[in-house]
Amino acid sequence: MPIEFEVIDRRGYRIVCTKETWRRKTRKRPWMNSEEVIDIIKRTIEEPTMPLFKDADYDDRQVYYRRTNMRGKYMKVVVAFDDKGNGEIITATPTNNGKPGEKLL
Repeated sequence: MPIEFEVIDRRGYRIVCTKETWRRKTRKRPWMNSEEVIDIIKRTIEEPTMPLFKDADYDDRQVYYRRTNMRGKYMKVVVAFDDKGNGEIITATPTNNGKPGEKLL
């Protein structure tokens, strides 16, 4: 599947965002379709300002947060990992708070 962008997290894991995921995300939120937002998402993965969390609903997903001044207080990036440690961005969105049930890693 074609890749829109990729980034390495602070643990050394390679995380990709596919063109399909990015197209789906920006169709719903066209204001996110900019290099500025891509840079914020990359920085959220590279340098989160909060500890990493395990997703509340999916065991294979981890959540990254970074404080930002975009539409919410934080950028939230959800990444699904396979059993080899490869990550794929599932979603990214500005938010004011975390989801109940997320667990600290």
